[in-house]
Amino acid sequence: MNKTLNALICRHARDLLLAQGWPEETDVDQRNLKYPGWISIYVRLDAPRLATLLVNRHDGVLPPHLASAIQKLTGTGAELGFTPAHERFHLALCSPGDVSQLWMLVLVNCGGQPFAVVQVQHIFTPVAISHTLALAATLDAQGYSVNDIIHILMAEGGQA
Repeated sequence: MNKTLNALICRHARDLLLAQGWPEETDVDQRNLKYPGWISIYVRLDAPRLATLLVNRHDGVLPPHLASAIQKLTGTGAELGFTPAHERFHLALCSPGDVSQLWMLVLVNCGGQPFAVVQVQHIFTPVAISHTLALAATLDAQGYSVNDIIHILMAEGGQA
């Protein structure tokens, strides 16, 4: 593994992202050494910043599904949203703020019920959040009901 080459790849990727309007606090790293050259991008985006980046990537016009997602996130404390293609449920990561001083991963059924906080964290832990999102996607793909997904995620996630 050539560490210098990986560092150059990450630096160049970050420079390209900044040139396209990404925030200065954007960080690029290679986490999975199994895949040389693959990068991970870390940045905190609220709905307006995300919308700006997406509009720039789509020549000024957002596709309807992206516009809908941005509209759902606008005005919430959500920092990240995950919605399967079928839209049976949504997972939103909420940062500390007016509602809570903790990081919360919330699952909402498409009809608004059931609603559950499936994970609570005192500090931001991307690995735990990634694990929970992957588990939700796997359970959903295997045909679990939304109620079952909630209960399993709550048992797995709890408080980190």
